[in-house]
Amino acid sequence: MLQVYTMDGKVVSELFKGDMEAGQTYKADFKLENRSAQMFFYILRTDQGNQVGRIISLE
Repeated sequence: MLQVYTMDGKVVSELFKGDMEAGQTYKADFKLENRSAQMFFYILRTDQGNQVGRIISLE
């Protein structure tokens, strides 16, 4: 599962939910309604653990 959150912890988007094949490359589009500079974080959840990262949008 790949989810994007606001800095206060609200879910903005669920970009993927389901099984993915290991070793493959995947693409997910994340479109913003508000074009001002913003910061988000994402969580990629797998059976092996979670990965957290930042998304920074610039005007």
